Amino acid sequence: MAYFLILLITVWILSPEEFGIASVAVLVFNFSLIFRDLGLSKALIQIDTNIEEATNVVFYINLMLGIVIYIFWFIFADYLNIVFRDVRIGNAVRIQVIQILIGTIGYVYIALYQRDLDFRSLFWSNMILSIIPGFISIPLALLGLSYWSIILGNLIGSFIQVVFLVKTNSWRPKLSINRKIASIILTQGMLMTGESLFTWLINYFDNLLVGIFFGSASIGIYNLGKSLSATIFSVLNSPLLPIIYSSLSRLQKDIKQFIDSYLKFLSIICSLTLPAGVGLFLVGDLIAISFFSTNWISIGVVLSLYGMKSGLQSIFNTNASTMRSIGRVKLNLKINFISLLYTIPFLILGAMEGMEVFLLINLLISTLNLILSFTCVMKILELQIFKIMRKMKNQFITIAVMSIIIRFLREIITAVPIIELFLVVSAGTLIVLFSLIPNRTKVFNLINEFIY
Repeated sequence: MAYFLILLITVWILSPEEFGIASVAVLVFNFSLIFRDLGLSKALIQIDTNIEEATNVVFYINLMLGIVIYIFWFIFADYLNIVFRDVRIGNAVRIQVIQILIGTIGYVYIALYQRDLDFRSLFWSNMILSIIPGFISIPLALLGLSYWSIILGNLIGSFIQVVFLVKTNSWRPKLSINRKIASIILTQGMLMTGESLFTWLINYFDNLLVGIFFGSASIGIYNLGKSLSATIFSVLNSPLLPIIYSSLSRLQKDIKQFIDSYLKFLSIICSLTLPAGVGLFLVGDLIAISFFSTNWISIGVVLSLYGMKSGLQSIFNTNASTMRSIGRVKLNLKINFISLLYTIPFLILGAMEGMEVFLLINLLISTLNLILSFTCVMKILELQIFKIMRKMKNQFITIAVMSIIIRFLREIITAVPIIELFLVVSAGTLIVLFSLIPNRTKVFNLINEFIY
């Protein structure tokens, strides 16, 4: 909630164009992270022996890659001015990718916490990176630093996160690299890098196209809508997704317990994310009218369609974590590759037709991705679709009732938009909470079981 409010305050100060420039810089940074890590941190989580030496290998390889990537963007960033038709992009990227050098030190610590299931430390680490940049960016924006306020906030937040990680973990790098272990980790990591690259293209290729086809202001509006949606679903997903991967990884040899746990996790994720996605779809325009100026008003359609997409994406991510936890990394890679075969041409065609068509096609792609991932999970676990549908029956009923009531309330309520939004969201939330009451104790017991 704090990050949500910070983001809103920041965009009230900045224009869509200013926010768009910062969004492009962050987009390039996120793309560079794929090659900064090469999947080594994920490989470290799965290694069972020689942990100390493997951690050392990951640290030094990440450090070297971070330096190479920064030098690359320092030299070639100006070419992005041509791609995005804005001369301010190059320098913004040069400063933003300094975060790669800062984060390189702390990335291995995050992998160690994930490996040890230290979710408390991971929570505080994520909170620092979510909250601190906003508290830095707001006063800088008020001082007139424009898009630099967001970029500098990201850098300072990353630095504070690294200090926290180093202070709270006893591991320190040693001046040695075991070449045999390095070879093993690099082999495993390269497979995961391919998956990460495909995942980035699936998740961020749309941002790239919006910037190229529609300009800085449009990518600012699009990325804000996407970020707000991601914030909402991060609150719902972040307590569970790390647990899903780590917990299921330890159940590979007991397929019956693995399937039971997967279905339970899937049920919980769907209970939270599907109603949120449908709800956001139904009230996106109200959010835009209630909280944003006329410069940002077109964010309503982005929130509606991308909110629905995020709900589907949460389930897709659950399936991806499930396949990864059972050692089917190559299958995830194939799924992402197949998805790209239709994602890239569909999105390009959508961008040529305008923003609303582009958003609708984006939602269609997420639906196709979800169908593809469920097909693979069912084949691996030998599950029938009817068993999954029966597990999801209560969620579907809840969504149907919630949708009908929200549409009805929007027809009869004539209050100012923010009052209407409050009443509609309250009604939808109560319906979802009511549907969870019979399973509330079971849900919390399940979460506690996997955490402790």
